[in-house]
Amino acid sequence: MAELAHANWARRGPGRTDATAQFLVREGGATGFADGTFDAVVCNRLFHHFREPSIRVAVLSEFRRICCGRIFVSFFNSFALDAVRFRMKHWLRGTTPTDRIPIPMSDFAADIRAAGLRVLSTSPIAWGLSPMWYVELCDASV
Repeated sequence: MAELAHANWARRGPGRTDATAQFLVREGGATGFADGTFDAVVCNRLFHHFREPSIRVAVLSEFRRICCGRIFVSFFNSFALDAVRFRMKHWLRGTTPTDRIPIPMSDFAADIRAAGLRVLSTSPIAWGLSPMWYVELCDASV
């Protein structure tokens, strides 16, 4: 994906070179970037892959460390018809989901607080229908 993003970036306009943008793959909980490297962090479609709250907190904490501004993340909220369908499907099959897991907002809010962040705003994509929500965060001490 990083290679495709770089190729698309270079193709989009004259004068775009490797120096104008970097597309890197890093571990979410240990990016290797210095404290406060970024003015903002945007993370789309990652947190629903983490079943364990400790992993979500580790990644959110890392985002807080490397960002000196706003953080925007998405997650699958369990308050949605699609999330009900998801749970029902696994219940009927007798399986435990391991991926694309809807998270109750109260649980994700607890993860956010545990990472030293606070919620500035939430934006559901299709409230009550789609589980996709975006959350705007900032350092809780600010």
